[in-house]
Amino acid sequence: MIQKVALSSNMSKSSLLFFIGLFVAIKGDFESVTTTTDGSEIILSIGSGTGFASCAGYCYEHVLITSSTIYTTKGSSQTDVFPELQDEQAYNTVDFNQLVQSIDLQQFRTISGSIGNCQSDPDCGGSGSEWLAIITNHPPKISVLFPYNTTIVGCETLLQDVRQIRDDYLANNGN
Repeated sequence: MIQKVALSSNMSKSSLLFFIGLFVAIKGDFESVTTTTDGSEIILSIGSGTGFASCAGYCYEHVLITSSTIYTTKGSSQTDVFPELQDEQAYNTVDFNQLVQSIDLQQFRTISGSIGNCQSDPDCGGSGSEWLAIITNHPPKISVLFPYNTTIVGCETLLQDVRQIRDDYLANNGN
């Protein structure tokens, strides 16, 4: 069962369908991924994104990191002026495995859901939202929604690394 995640009002249906289709299409692309540090689960991919309900330009950005590919999306509610941009770029399995080693799934599961003012408002009280998701072989997906540019206690290193990857790869999306 996939856990429901509150989505920013600016996240288009096509973007959501893109990520669902992407997950289905790349299910077989995980031969070389590492297991978690205790060996109990296989982390298939890591997703991260941001969203803002009130903005001009590209209001949401998403990245999905797998053992061999990074998929990026930028979108806007003003699709006539800012068309959705999607891209995929090669990613190093060794780097993915290092990222996986920084994940404590047991800790992450304890905070799965929404944090702070994001519990009742997908835009987190007007400050924008950020999300982090980990897709494993069991259960399939755990995720957390939190106010933009804040941190998740216990996941600081993972969040810092994923933000850097997201920023680096999204900088090339559409350029």
